Amino acid sequence: MGSVRRRADRVRVQLEEAEVWLLMSMTTQLIALLREDSATESTDPVDPLHTLVFGPTGDARPPEDPVLRRLLPDAYADDAEAAGEFRRLTEGDLRAAKSSGLSRIMTDLSERGQAKRGGGIKFELDDDGAAEWLSALTDLRLALGTRIGVSEDMAEERAGLDVDSPRYAEIATYDWLSWLQDAMVRALTGE
Repeated sequence: MGSVRRRADRVRVQLEEAEVWLLMSMTTQLIALLREDSATESTDPVDPLHTLVFGPTGDARPPEDPVLRRLLPDAYADDAEAAGEFRRLTEGDLRAAKSSGLSRIMTDLSERGQAKRGGGIKFELDDDGAAEWLSALTDLRLALGTRIGVSEDMAEERAGLDVDSPRYAEIATYDWLSWLQDAMVRALTGE
């Protein structure tokens, strides 16, 4: 298993080859979901004057995909019209920010990482980079948790599963992502 440790003003990350592959795969899929869904929402031509006066003209409807509903929730639960207007004005920027954080993970894993003996990679992040990773890891964990139906009794469920079962792998992946997120928090806070 990899490690995340604080060293002076840097956060050192070491990941095994399988962890790098898993993180790259999940990140690629979530970026595609964020971009694919938003690309199909609006086909109206953009009028720069209209955008300047009234703001962006995104879709005011909540996404249909449960993962996107979790990552891009309504701002106003009791007011559909206000929630739609808020979504129309902010969702494009929120999707772009989430995609940017996820892209940071991809860049660090593919360009900044140095190969370590025995496979895998190691690299260092400054506090801003580690915070960006933490935000993206939160999105990945929420997405995976939504897809696999995370519940409070997952540990009990896993105990009754065969280690070769797909459900066991889903839960183990969620647990690993939780560990990575927690390790990043501890490195950032100096715990």
